[in-house]
Amino acid sequence: MSTTEVIPQRQLRNDVSGVLQRVALGRTYIITVRGKEVATLAPVNQPRYKRLRPAGDLRGIKRRSSTQLTSETLDALREERV
Repeated sequence: MSTTEVIPQRQLRNDVSGVLQRVALGRTYIITVRGKEVATLAPVNQPRYKRLRPAGDLRGIKRRSSTQLTSETLDALREERV
């Protein structure tokens, strides 16, 4: 069973061996620096979809105009990835 916990970089630095032991047992961590989420630390054998944000956590998603065609929205999103 995987659980996710948010921990600051300082805690990771001070207890790296303990954190890695818990990761090996299935725990996932979101690492923060000065309160900002910067990384996810998860077991390597865990499927990627298990490491995704929980449903309902929509922070950081840009809103798009509802008058815009879906194809235009997709084109804009593709341009952002380049």
